[in-house]
Amino acid sequence: MSTSNPPWVVCKFGGTSVSSRARWDTIADVVRTHRAEGRRPFLVCSALQGVSDQLEALCRQLGADGHSDPRSTLATIRDRHRALAQELGVDADPVLADALERLEQWTDEIRDSDGPSPRQQAAVLASGELLSTRLGVAYLSTQGLPVQWLDAREFLRASDDPHVPPRRQYLQATCTSHSDPVLEAHLADAPDTVYLTQGFIASNALGETVLLGRGGSDTSAAHFAAKL
Repeated sequence: MSTSNPPWVVCKFGGTSVSSRARWDTIADVVRTHRAEGRRPFLVCSALQGVSDQLEALCRQLGADGHSDPRSTLATIRDRHRALAQELGVDADPVLADALERLEQWTDEIRDSDGPSPRQQAAVLASGELLSTRLGVAYLSTQGLPVQWLDAREFLRASDDPHVPPRRQYLQATCTSHSDPVLEAHLADAPDTVYLTQGFIASNALGETVLLGRGGSDTSAAHFAAKL
C-alpha cells in the first residue's frame, strides 16, 4: 500500500450492486463517506446482474453449429443497459455506443469464423464490465463526484506461460500482485479524482483482453489493492 496521502481504499461492487439507480446512489454515498473521512476511493465494478450469463449464452449461440440467431440476445443486452441509462438519467448513446459497437463487431467476427475461440470469447464476455462501468462513471459524474473511467486492461497484465492451454490463458488468466509505481504515478496526476474500473478483465502481453475467471472481480480488487 502506498504511503501517500490520502490513503487509498479499494471498493468492489458486484452485479447486484450496480444494476439499479438505488444501488448506484448507495455507491455514491460510499464514495462521499470515504472522501469525507480522508480516504481516496478506487472502485472496481462487475457487469450488471445476469449480463455475464447472457454474454455466455451469446457465445454459445455463435458456436460452430450456426443454428442459433444471436440477434435476440444482443438486443436483450443492449436494451438492458439502455433501460438502466434511462433510469440513471444519462444519455445512453454517447455512453454506451463504443462498447456496444465493439460487441457487435466481435459477434460478426465470430459468426464469420469457426469460433468462438478463447480470444474471441474473452473479448465478448468483457463487454459486461465495460458497459456497466461506462454507465457508472456517467451517473456518478452527474452527482457531482470527480469520477474518471480507468481501463483495467492497461494495468492488470496476465502472467505469460506458454505451457498453459489457450483456453486458460484467455478465460482463466492469472496476474501477479505487487506495488505498481506506473499505476501510482498515473493516479497521482489527478489527486482529487475517484477512479472507477472493471473487475474480471485484464490483458496479455499482446494487449489482448483476457479474463480472470468467473468471480474474477474479487480477484481484480485484490490485485489493485496490492498495486496501490
